[in-house]
Amino acid sequence: MQNNIAAEGLANHTMIQAIQIGVKPSMIAGGLLNQPKTNRVEWSSHAKGPSAKMYLINGNHRVALMQWIYKKDISHYHQAQMAWQDAKNEHEKADTEKHIKKFSTRLSEHAVWLVKFFDLGMFGK
Repeated sequence: MQNNIAAEGLANHTMIQAIQIGVKPSMIAGGLLNQPKTNRVEWSSHAKGPSAKMYLINGNHRVALMQWIYKKDISHYHQAQMAWQDAKNEHEKADTEKHIKKFSTRLSEHAVWLVKFFDLGMFGK
């Protein structure tokens, strides 16, 4: 396999298999070059509103795969969110908040794929 990556499991944390997304550098807090390698992206105020556009360059099949693998967890997460909205008292809300946190944590730790951002300016206008 390329770059001596062992052919075991998903390569969802390797740069060679990263999802590629084109953005304006101003959309990411700190810019593209200073972006830490984390599971979270800190978006700037430029990433909000109708003029904020990102372009998926490649990797939609990777997103679809993660949605398929974790479809039960995603469904449970959405059900817990709806249950929280329908909760009749603080005790029910507290119970559903535990479920929301459980599935949110699981999804944010496991249902992720490395992303490499590209400056849209590289591609012309």
